[in-house]
Amino acid sequence: MYFFFLSLFTERHYCMHQGCHVSYSHKSNLKFHVASAHQDKTYKCFELGCDKEFPTSYQRSSHYRQAHSSEDCKWWCKKCKRGFEKNQDFFGHMSSKHGAKKMNVCPHCGKGYGQRSTMYRHIRRKHTEPENTCSSCGEEFDDDDALTDHKKKNKKNE
Repeated sequence: MYFFFLSLFTERHYCMHQGCHVSYSHKSNLKFHVASAHQDKTYKCFELGCDKEFPTSYQRSSHYRQAHSSEDCKWWCKKCKRGFEKNQDFFGHMSSKHGAKKMNVCPHCGKGYGQRSTMYRHIRRKHTEPENTCSSCGEEFDDDDALTDHKKKNKKNE
């Protein structure tokens, strides 16, 4: 049973196009890759004057919603006139497309992060002592789940 469960997460789906050597753990990711990398762009933007084409209708709809639609857009990029529904999407866009400074800075080392949760994970992993130590071997872990998995694995090996 354990090996069957493990095989669900180790099965790879490979791209069959000549010269392409990518693989994905989920079949849906492979389908998206094939559509975006190996198929002709056939979905044109709805907006008059916009000549952009996309390999999938999902990408076209996403482009239209972000670039041309004012519905549900609370955050707007003044540099490229794109709209975003969520603030984390806006800040991610600003840092990746326009080189804006990261909003969440580690107080210990000054490293910047786009998301607060990522900064807190960094602080926990790099600047605090691990609270999860194996009593048998002394190995340290970032969280309770990793320690529990370690103990289970070592019990089976004994």
